[in-house]
Amino acid sequence: MTPVQLIKGQNMPLHSPDLVVVVRTSAASDLSALLVTAAGRVRSDADFVFYNQPHAPGADLVAGALRISLAQVPAGIDQIRTVITLDDQRTSFGQFPAPIATVTDHAGNVLCEYRIDQLGPESVVIALEVYRRDTEWKVRAVGQGYAGGFAALVTDHGVTVDDSPAPSPAVPVTPARDPSGVRTVAGEATLSLEKRQTLDLRKREVAKVLLTKGASGIRARVILVIDKTGSFSGVFAVRSALRLSLVLRLLRHGERVQGRCSNRRTVDRGWVGEHSSVNEYVFAFRTHDGRNVEFTDHTPGPFGMAIGAPVRVSYDPADPVRNATVAGPGAWGPVLMPAVFTLVLGTFAMGLLLGCAALRGWL
Repeated sequence: MTPVQLIKGQNMPLHSPDLVVVVRTSAASDLSALLVTAAGRVRSDADFVFYNQPHAPGADLVAGALRISLAQVPAGIDQIRTVITLDDQRTSFGQFPAPIATVTDHAGNVLCEYRIDQLGPESVVIALEVYRRDTEWKVRAVGQGYAGGFAALVTDHGVTVDDSPAPSPAVPVTPARDPSGVRTVAGEATLSLEKRQTLDLRKREVAKVLLTKGASGIRARVILVIDKTGSFSGVFAVRSALRLSLVLRLLRHGERVQGRCSNRRTVDRGWVGEHSSVNEYVFAFRTHDGRNVEFTDHTPGPFGMAIGAPVRVSYDPADPVRNATVAGPGAWGPVLMPAVFTLVLGTFAMGLLLGCAALRGWL
């Protein structure tokens, strides 16, 4: 059966009682759903299905797909609106290829597809709407964007979004575990939905890294140290010096191949201020023995670089993942940055040590 290609505003009847909705996009994003009444509003916050609240009567979010069982949808619910939200709210759908929403039956047969084009500054979009019409169910291509973001979307549909914490639960709540391995603890229920959504996105990013590195089952305690005195400057200076030594060694003795810039992502460095986020560049290359490797490094020049741009990579064949650089003639960023950090932080640490020694009368 050839799937129906929907256009914006078009609808079609649904004859399968069990559906799966997926939205494909090249951007990092999350799928969610709003179960609303004929008035277009949720009955309560429990009718909002998203990453940290993946279940509602008749709708379940499983591994990035929305599974709908029409027979289990409550009688008071008239519409199920599927929503796609960008992870990075500073970006917009207009910066990426058009998302494609797909509806399949329980056997995986594609019933319809909808290419959501003509999007601009929106970071949140209602993709499809599964709705009642008398005694039957239909699906409609919506494609409605919300430039105001997640908060504007859920507020318009009656979900409570505020900064005041909800009352603590009267009984202990057992921590839940998402199928992806991300833990949810009871204390998160005291946060507003907007804050929970932000927290969920951060946890999902960490979960992806852990799964990729094969460390999803490892538990660790994290100790946060706020270095108000700058006493760790010497440690950072040593790390920068070691990195500089590695880069120079690779330039002299490493093997060289052609590579490319495969990704550019914004990394939150964890401090407060104008420059708390920086661009991190990911480079990809193939070793002489056929291994595909990705690694991060400083950008070769002062003005960044475009994704897909060619680079020259020097690497250590014994450990190319950790020992690789794009430094070389005309690309001295990976050399200059560690050198500057070593000089500045080393000077600061030395001054701090001399000051402490003077205070104690050792000089």
